[in-house]
Amino acid sequence: MMKINRKAKAHFSLLLAMVLILGCCTSFAFAGSKLTDAKVNSAKKELKSAALSKIDSKVLNVLDSEKYTEVLVYLGDQVDTQKVASATRSAVSRAMTPYMTKLEARKNVVESLKDKAESTQVNLLKYIEQEKEKGNVVEYTPYHIVNMVYVKATKEVIENISYMTEVEKIYNNNFIKLEKSETSKAGTLNVEPAAEEGLEWNIERVKANLVWDKGIDGTGQL
Repeated sequence: MMKINRKAKAHFSLLLAMVLILGCCTSFAFAGSKLTDAKVNSAKKELKSAALSKIDSKVLNVLDSEKYTEVLVYLGDQVDTQKVASATRSAVSRAMTPYMTKLEARKNVVESLKDKAESTQVNLLKYIEQEKEKGNVVEYTPYHIVNMVYVKATKEVIENISYMTEVEKIYNNNFIKLEKSETSKAGTLNVEPAAEEGLEWNIERVKANLVWDKGIDGTGQL
C-alpha cells in the first residue's frame, strides 16, 4: 500500500479545508440571496398596495369591465389659496385701494394655481401623452383651479398612474343627471317663482308694493 508523505498530507488537509470553507460560503450566499428576494417581494407588495389604495373603489369596480375608464387624477400638492390671498393683501394694501388690492390678490392666486399645476403635472402629462400615441389614452385635460387631470384611459395606464408619488387620489368621473324641469303648455320653461295674485314675482320679491301707497313708485316724484 502506497504511503502518503507528510507534505502531501498537509496539501490534502489544506485542500479539504478550502472545500469546506467554500461550501459554507456558498450556503451563506444562497441564504442571503433568498433573504434579499423575500425583502424585494415584500417591498413590491407594499408598493402595489399603497398604489391601489389611491384608486377610489368606484374606479376599481369598473376597471375590469370597461376598456377605457374616465377618471380624475388629483395631485397631492395643492395651492393654499387663502394663504396666497392673505399674503398679497398684506403686501399691497397700504399702497393700493381696497378694490385694487382685491384684484391683485385674485391675480396672484390664479398665477399661483397655474404655476403649481405646470410644475407638478409635468411627469404625469408626459406619460399620458406617450400612452395616447400608443392608443391607450383616448383623451385628457389638465386643470389648475384644482390641481388635477381628467383622463380617459385603459386599466393599465390608470394603475401605472397610481404609482406616481405626486398623485394623491384617483376618482371616478361621475355624471350627475339633472331632473327634467316642468314646462308650460306652450313648451317654454316655467322659471317664474310664485308671487301674490296681481303682482309680478320680482315686485313681490323686493317688496316694492309696500311703498306704493306712500306715493313712491320709482318715477322720482313724491
